[in-house]
Amino acid sequence: MRAVWLVWSLLCAWRAAAQTVTFSDGFESGTLLGSEVPPGQWTSKVVQTTQNSLDASTLAARSGAYGLRFVDGRSTGGQGDENHLSRTLDPSTGDFEFRLWMRVASSNDAGEIVAAMIHGPGGVNRSLLEIVVAWPGAQLQLQGYDRFGANGSQKLDASWPVGWHEVALVVRNVGTTAGVREIWLDGVRLVQQTGIDWVGKQVDEVLLGEPWADRVWLGELHFDDVRAGTTITIGTDAGGDAGPDAGPDGGPMDGGSDAGGDGGSIDAGGIDGGEADAGGERPDGGKPGPVDDGGSPVPGDDGGLVRADVGTSPASDLRVGCDCGAAGFFAIFLGAALARIRRRE
Repeated sequence: MRAVWLVWSLLCAWRAAAQTVTFSDGFESGTLLGSEVPPGQWTSKVVQTTQNSLDASTLAARSGAYGLRFVDGRSTGGQGDENHLSRTLDPSTGDFEFRLWMRVASSNDAGEIVAAMIHGPGGVNRSLLEIVVAWPGAQLQLQGYDRFGANGSQKLDASWPVGWHEVALVVRNVGTTAGVREIWLDGVRLVQQTGIDWVGKQVDEVLLGEPWADRVWLGELHFDDVRAGTTITIGTDAGGDAGPDAGPDGGPMDGGSDAGGDGGSIDAGGIDGGEADAGGERPDGGKPGPVDDGGSPVPGDDGGLVRADVGTSPASDLRVGCDCGAAGFFAIFLGAALARIRRRE
């Protein structure tokens, strides 16, 4: 019995080591980029205009001292990329989730933005899944491309609520013809699209902030407690978070007392780096196709991209399974433990 118990314990430990959390960020370093001191968790900060700002701020903290504060103060220039963060990942297939807490701190109640994306390699229509918020009403939408560049745009029967809430972007079976897209809000799945052809596709990047906007929306977004990985934790007990009803102080969400925060005003505080306008195009090289209420594919447009990356040193991954031979280590350890048990018996 002792041998069985030991084998079971080691197998459970090995399984936990294989569940990789690619990275997580609560912004508690007070920095964003891996090249900064102390290092942040993001590979690059894309600066499209100094009319917007993107920084770690105490005004945007849901938990701890810091969160990510994004202010959009630009309303001219046509649709396209705005300031955002990018994290480059080791390419992977299969399943992937991108979880984050977000609050709309202020809004002019007009226009449309993309708040987060899961990307794959390639120069055109790289987005596998993104969440769109459209005003008036903060209507939620799903967008994302298959391997042929068709955009599966779909309006959701939900709006972004007041205050802090957790959204999860989930893709499954990437690299196959049985791809799945899901968007979850506060632990409830809002939408699932199936049968997506992602043959040859991978996940290699996540984007956060405002990677696309129509340049009509003005306002402020707050983000905190971000994590991404190849193990799907949403909808299970493995998420390890405060839960969908938890407020910034760990208590129940009050449904609106946190809206606006202390940083609700729109300002023109910029980020050094100057203008680098992408000419109305998206980080994935295309433009979002029209939204189809039924969710049927709509072809996307091709296009180029001008990026203004500030800092390119990736931060080290925070991994449970670190691709450092963990499986081999457990196999050796298991063999040694069993041999010792046999000698004792």
